[in-house]
Amino acid sequence: MNQFNAYASYSALVNEAVDPSANYAQDLGLNGVRPGAFPRFDLTSYVDIGAQPGSLVRYQIANYVLSDGLSIRYKKHNLKMDFYGYWGQVNTFRPRNPSGRFSFSGLLTSLPGINNTGNSFAQFLLGLASRAEQSIVLDPSYFRSEQYQLTISDEYQLTPNFTWNFSLGLQVDTPRSEKFNRQSSLNLKLINPANQRPGALIFAGRDGRPRTFAPTQANWEPATSWALNPWGSRKTVIRGSYALSFASFPLYPTDFGTLGFNASPLLVSSNDQLLPAATLGLGFPQDFTPPLDLRPTAANDIKAEYFEPLGILPYEQSWRLEVERDLPADFVVRLAYQGERGVHQYIGDGIELNPLSPEVLSFRDQLNDLDFNLSLRPYPQFRGISPGYGYPVGSSFLHRGNLRVEKRFSHGLNFSLSYFFSKSIDNLLGGASPQNSNDLKAEKSLNPYDIRHQVSINYLYEFPLGEGRAFLNQGGWLQGLVAGWSLSGVAVFRSGTPVILTPLFNNTGHVAEALRVNVVPGVDPHVPHPSAFQWFNPAAFDQPPDFTLGNGPRTEPTLRNPGAQNFDMSLTKRIPVSEDWTLELIMEAFNSFNHANLNNPDGLIGSKTNPNLNAGRIIGSSGGRVVQLGLRFSF
Repeated sequence: MNQFNAYASYSALVNEAVDPSANYAQDLGLNGVRPGAFPRFDLTSYVDIGAQPGSLVRYQIANYVLSDGLSIRYKKHNLKMDFYGYWGQVNTFRPRNPSGRFSFSGLLTSLPGINNTGNSFAQFLLGLASRAEQSIVLDPSYFRSEQYQLTISDEYQLTPNFTWNFSLGLQVDTPRSEKFNRQSSLNLKLINPANQRPGALIFAGRDGRPRTFAPTQANWEPATSWALNPWGSRKTVIRGSYALSFASFPLYPTDFGTLGFNASPLLVSSNDQLLPAATLGLGFPQDFTPPLDLRPTAANDIKAEYFEPLGILPYEQSWRLEVERDLPADFVVRLAYQGERGVHQYIGDGIELNPLSPEVLSFRDQLNDLDFNLSLRPYPQFRGISPGYGYPVGSSFLHRGNLRVEKRFSHGLNFSLSYFFSKSIDNLLGGASPQNSNDLKAEKSLNPYDIRHQVSINYLYEFPLGEGRAFLNQGGWLQGLVAGWSLSGVAVFRSGTPVILTPLFNNTGHVAEALRVNVVPGVDPHVPHPSAFQWFNPAAFDQPPDFTLGNGPRTEPTLRNPGAQNFDMSLTKRIPVSEDWTLELIMEAFNSFNHANLNNPDGLIGSKTNPNLNAGRIIGSSGGRVVQLGLRFSF
């Protein structure tokens, strides 16, 4: 048997919340930024002003897939050969800050050396920006990638009670390329002409370089599974499996990796407590080279963008063991264990590849001087180095047990209950920043979305009333009134996710972009009776002193946020109109018992002298009953 499939999809997004003919910046007296959108002003603790990042977006995504599968049955073997081909295209035009973005930290209006005394809106009224940036994107980017996979598998029935399956796949992935070679990256070994230090910008398809910044990858993907009926009993099945699978190169609708062809001029204050980065009345300084700028120094003095040159792809190992048993009265019980291990996982764009070592914290306030700060970095010509979303240095582990009890439909009842017990540990930041980019092992902790316990109940019950039922099988108007009713619903109970604690202040001279709290020795973080008034004991944690790192973990291992429960129910009345026509009255209630699920507690931890009085307290809840009626006519 041969099966051939062809698939194509196309999607597009156009978000042009700008007016190309308008020049709001010029109307404000702000020179040096491009027209079309209202300039963005970030005011920290106040509502920001101006166009949101991404207010000018146009992208199109096209996917093409061809697959062919050949299956041959030979004696006790079922041989299969599958081919899969994927071609992806992304065309994107996405300036992040089309008319500039200006940030106001409030530090310029603070009392000298005293945290949290400044006001960002006051600094805005003075027109003194702590940071200024804009995005100059001249042309759309046309990205392409491909994937090919060939898999051979054999399902072999050794005995009537034992079946074994093995497959071996070869996956070939091509890195992202651009139709017109408008891509750039850093070569961290190439000498930069500006300061004779390693680290310079290179461009795809130029100076003898290939069109991509990583080689094409070919990886083997083995998998095996088996099913056993022990003692020859069809009522019991034991299943097991193992698989190794690789991810593919990401293809996002973003202009990451196009510096030189596009520009992102960035101004940062040389000391954000003393001097502004830009003064609004003077406009955005024009002392930068606009695109097209194909010099090796084109990424200097900005946050550079870097592709991992080895092209390492994430891979995942998964294994599963399951026992299923048929019981009397149409019940089925299934007990399973599942494990997963992720290696070389993409960690997100929060990691800094041009970090400061924690050893420089001894310089204290000198770190607030930009030139001195940059001089301590491995590549001082760059304000930072971002790997985008494709930096494969993360790892993850998942262990999950599952008990499922199911009653197959009989006597008007269908029912299933599932209980999950799981534990997920990783250092995947998901775009967030680590405390120390030089030590990602310290980020290993419970996953912020780890749910230890979860119970799910699904049910459907058809009332035993009416024609053909056990009760009231007598016809007439009474039967028409009480027959055809059914009740169904879903109930979910789950435990809370780990608590995340954050210091109220971060005075580390940009050494730690995501500072952790300190754990106070000998103080129990738990309270006897957690409530919205006090969910955990904030005295067990402290704000790290200035120019020190916190010793706490990314997520607290013993503290959990409030759990949640939800009941959704539906009552349906089915009315046969004729042999082919049916009318259904549907009454649904979401969160039927109007249960309020508490929000997460306030996790901001202050110092002993300047505490956060709401730390550990819960403000508000989510929930609320929603009832809706529906009428469905089927013919």
